[in-house]
Amino acid sequence: MLQPHRLAARRPRRCPAASAAPKAPAAFHQAVFQRRVKDHLARYSTRFALSGLGQLMLALTSALLLLVTVVLGLHVGSWLAGGALAWFVFVWYLLPLRSRVRTRR
Repeated sequence: MLQPHRLAARRPRRCPAASAAPKAPAAFHQAVFQRRVKDHLARYSTRFALSGLGQLMLALTSALLLLVTVVLGLHVGSWLAGGALAWFVFVWYLLPLRSRVRTRR
């Protein structure tokens, strides 16, 4: 039988990607500096930022799942990690989306 801490230990490997994605716009900007591609730069910077937030959200949730599963068990760890994931999605994605939709009206 697969032990809970072994299952959760597979997920925190997303941390390097989560730290690299927010830094990607700086490298992109240096590569296309003074080539009149500000629209592309803004579009890709937004995508990199959202990707980095998503990866960071998964890394933090996975780390929480690992910690709480080892200390308190899989049932409690799953509920707490699920709650943290729901909170991250709400605060990082749904609230800004709601604000964006309201300002367009």
